Amino acid sequence: MNRVAISLGANIGERACYLRTLLDKVARVLQGPLLVSALMETEPLETETAQAWYFNRLLSGRFLGSAPELVKECLRIESECGRRRPFKNAPRTADVDVLLFGDLVSKDPACTIPHPRFLDRRFCLEGLYQIAAQWIVPTVNQPIGKIYAEMPVSVRRQKIIFYEQ
Repeated sequence: MNRVAISLGANIGERACYLRTLLDKVARVLQGPLLVSALMETEPLETETAQAWYFNRLLSGRFLGSAPELVKECLRIESECGRRRPFKNAPRTADVDVLLFGDLVSKDPACTIPHPRFLDRRFCLEGLYQIAAQWIVPTVNQPIGKIYAEMPVSVRRQKIIFYEQ
């Protein structure tokens, strides 16, 4: 059974409702202990069109299957929550990404682990720092806490509003 870290997000429709649904559905495929970050509202990144801000949370737990199986579960959950992909980085009702899967490193385009952009996303570093500060990121061989403390200014400047759990 592998420890996993997953990011959840929604930026259209009833964002808070979608995020609660995502958390519930993802929690059902994981084993405890489950750790959940604070709720964050984040500015969209790398979009070609103006979009609403995201609601985001991070979650960690344990998964019994393989990384490709977890990615498949995440895609199924996104689909169940109405996720459409009309173009790259389109607004979405559901975004579920596997950030870390134990100490696995996979370059498979269908299952890239660690997530290729999570170190460039402040909300990912903030959330992981809250729930998994000691976790060693295998591609850089450093704990989240150190990566968080040394976050580049360009990442630290990304806008976030923090809410209570």
